[in-house]
Amino acid sequence: MQSADYVPKVSGWKMDSHTGSLEINSGNVAVGTMPSDPQMITVTAGEWPESDLPSNAIERYKFIGEHLMQVPLENRDSAEFSTEDISFDRDGSDIRTTLTYQRLETEQEAAARVARSVGSGVTIQAGNITITCGDKVVARMGCGLGDERPDGQGFVVEGDQVFISQALITASITEEASTRASADGALASRIGALEARIFRADDSDGALRDALTDWKPCTALLAGQFLVAADQFAVTMAENTNGDYVCTGIGLGIDPSKGETKDGQADMERAIEKGDAAEILRLLSRQITESELGQELRDKIDTMECVREVISKELRPGGLLHRR
Repeated sequence: MQSADYVPKVSGWKMDSHTGSLEINSGNVAVGTMPSDPQMITVTAGEWPESDLPSNAIERYKFIGEHLMQVPLENRDSAEFSTEDISFDRDGSDIRTTLTYQRLETEQEAAARVARSVGSGVTIQAGNITITCGDKVVARMGCGLGDERPDGQGFVVEGDQVFISQALITASITEEASTRASADGALASRIGALEARIFRADDSDGALRDALTDWKPCTALLAGQFLVAADQFAVTMAENTNGDYVCTGIGLGIDPSKGETKDGQADMERAIEKGDAAEILRLLSRQITESELGQELRDKIDTMECVREVISKELRPGGLLHRR
């Protein structure tokens, strides 16, 4: 699990659930606590874009002097001007000049800092991780948060917190896997019922030879290159106007007429004529995919994919469920 801006040893955070390690990259993270007495801090006295600074040397000197005089006398020795390009592409389109100085915290500032640090930390309890900052919960991760969300709700947003039930995630994964398995099983069973075997004529058994009585031999069959078992490739034979037998009514909700034709011959007819079992299976698989059965199975899978995509999108930065 990791944040959207995670870059190893640069930014963001990452938690490894297998090893239990937690990597946090930030300039604001410190180990331990600072002393409670006042500490030296850096104060920004002013910041100006390059366009706001006078281009005339005398006027710029006067501008700098006026703002430097606003710095307390006892802290002027630490005053510094710095220039930085803060544009996104670092192309010089947004150059800022900043005036800073250093001073000790006041007693009130030190007390407020100590109070904030007391409420910040990472707590691991009962397999759950809670990250707090300034006495506020920033993030909670774990599987034992069921008592803190309403029963019967798998996905709940309460204020600035989001609770996702582990049972909902498991059920979604199980349902999707079941749907895919059912689709694969249905397609496999139907394709399996139409599998063609390549046998040589002298190796065919009696059942296969008897099955040939229902077929009008073509060139490939006469050559003994492509024999089809009747119990594995059940078809309805029909005679066309030319007196040739063709396969019709395969019984899978497939329209054989959808096959592309060339020189008046469909892809399936050419594949059968050539005795190309692999091509026949490919054409059958494509037609099954385009059938009503294939569409129904895809609709179930697409619905689950849409749900996952919506949840994933809303958890990203800018989404309703994103939490920094």
